[in-house]
Amino acid sequence: MAMSAWILLLTAGVSVLGLSWGQRTEPMFASITQSVFPPDYENNPTQLNYVSCKLFMSFHAGRATYTDKLFKFRNGRFEDLLNDDINEHRDVANRVAGRSLACVDRKGTGRYSIYIANYASGTVGPHALIEMDESSSDLSKGIIALSNVAEQAGVNKFTGGRGVVVGPIISQTLPDIFCDNEYSPNFLFRNNGDGTFTDVAAQVGVDDPMQHGRGVALADFNRDGKTDIVYGNWNGPHRLFLQLSNNRKQRFKDIATQKFSMPSPVRTVIAADFDNDNELEVFFNNIAYRGPSANRLFRVSRREHGDPQIEELNIGEAAEPEGRGTGAAVTDIDGDGQLDLLVTHGESAAQPISVYQVTQVRYNIILRVEPGSLNILIDWRSGEEPAGAAASDVATSVEVFWPDGRSVARPLEPSDMNKVMEIYYPENEEEATPVVEIECGPGFEVNENGRCTGKFLSNVTFNLPEA
Repeated sequence: MAMSAWILLLTAGVSVLGLSWGQRTEPMFASITQSVFPPDYENNPTQLNYVSCKLFMSFHAGRATYTDKLFKFRNGRFEDLLNDDINEHRDVANRVAGRSLACVDRKGTGRYSIYIANYASGTVGPHALIEMDESSSDLSKGIIALSNVAEQAGVNKFTGGRGVVVGPIISQTLPDIFCDNEYSPNFLFRNNGDGTFTDVAAQVGVDDPMQHGRGVALADFNRDGKTDIVYGNWNGPHRLFLQLSNNRKQRFKDIATQKFSMPSPVRTVIAADFDNDNELEVFFNNIAYRGPSANRLFRVSRREHGDPQIEELNIGEAAEPEGRGTGAAVTDIDGDGQLDLLVTHGESAAQPISVYQVTQVRYNIILRVEPGSLNILIDWRSGEEPAGAAASDVATSVEVFWPDGRSVARPLEPSDMNKVMEIYYPENEEEATPVVEIECGPGFEVNENGRCTGKFLSNVTFNLPEA
């Protein structure tokens, strides 16, 4: 069973980021593709990892030639659950043009549903929400019955679906769903707490009805404990929607600068702290569409009084002006505490995967969740501080939140650094963190959720397996 969780890393201290002009202009990424994927001249001399074909869906919208696949390791091999006899007539083998998907624990019970953003054609191909039908399943016999509950949940919309992302965006702990769409307004499905959703995109100001969304990511750019939304529009203005700190009315405002919002043939958007400077970067992966189109990178820095500052960075070798980018991801390939960037290519031309390493190392506090185990790795490293830095943040505690409202807090000691800390879902209520009156330190204040919020509070959303 799996549960989504909020993880809060509470830090105290003073941190002043002073960057010289040279630091701003030196390249951020250098290619390490050859060392990660060395050439196999005998079997794959060109190192191409993408075949330009469309087997998954054969049309831009509406009906597709092939159905979706949902693989489970069963009987010693991976088998397609959607092809099981029990699921043949249950409206789950989606034969329409899908664009993106995400897993969502819509009821906060630890059971995932799969949200599929389909690209509809008229009344063909609404968004789907696939989950296990527990009453018709028999796990002891390997029988897994699936159901499409999109209509029941209120998300069976007909639109040009593109990007989808899940997290507690405007809900406190339960996951909401944001979809950026093409030729129609975006959706922001607020979780009603009973497994159903209500679209509030227009109400909160993120509907963007005249644009054509693509890649999307969630982050807390100003560290106010509220989730912000960043996404790219195809050859249209890119958006950075900051959630306003107004307790009476939930609203977002677009703080994208002219350079940040500059239109491009964007495919993927990533928000991450690549250089460990305690500020987030936003990576735009573009596709060379009717001419060169370089990838771009921006730093979004917090300010004491005012919206975050946005500055474009020298992306270095990851610019790829001729790249046919179709996707990108971040991971720590070599376990050195630095995020690495992977970019995939294809569609209109076959190109190999690219892997890039950050050339600039600044701060040294890292919070990492290892997939496959409920482990939290607090990595405290010695590193070179940027010019003008007065002091580094000091982590004092870590707290894990689950969608059902339970949480577990652990204090952090110096001996905990560079070790794996195991934090499990509290099966019994007495294991959960009790509700106590919180006294916040200097620079922090108690927010409406009863948590300390300040310029050094970081909220990160992870999907964590329950032990």
